[in-house]
Amino acid sequence: MIFIYVFLAFVGIALIAAVIIGVYWGNKTAKMKKEVQEKWNNATPEERAVMAKKAMQEWEDFEKKNANLIIEKAIILNTDSTKSASSSISRGVIGGAIFGVGGAVGGALSGKNINKTTFLLIYKDGHRETQEVENGSDLYNCYIQYLDV
Repeated sequence: MIFIYVFLAFVGIALIAAVIIGVYWGNKTAKMKKEVQEKWNNATPEERAVMAKKAMQEWEDFEKKNANLIIEKAIILNTDSTKSASSSISRGVIGGAIFGVGGAVGGALSGKNINKTTFLLIYKDGHRETQEVENGSDLYNCYIQYLDV
């Protein structure tokens, strides 16, 4: 029983620490954004031109250093739809318990569909890789932006 209390105390402390860190970084980011905005607003047109040129140079340097991470283009290679095994089994068991054999068959057939898409990703440095992702996921929505339409 004491193990449960110790575990719950540890989880509570971890949650409190996560909240404190989140608030700290959120405030730090907001403060930095405000400082940059004030600097931009108070700058002369010549200073703004220098700041913009510096930002463009920093972006070009970032692109050169991280070309292996920057997606240039995505191509859909395949789409696939399968039934979720766990969903089919659980629905089959519930259907069987309520309606017998027919319910088990109907429940198993009504399992959740999982739709996946395989993308070929082409990066700025020229290397390629394939990624299979679930439709509607964050990665799927990211890769869709790089399709040539």
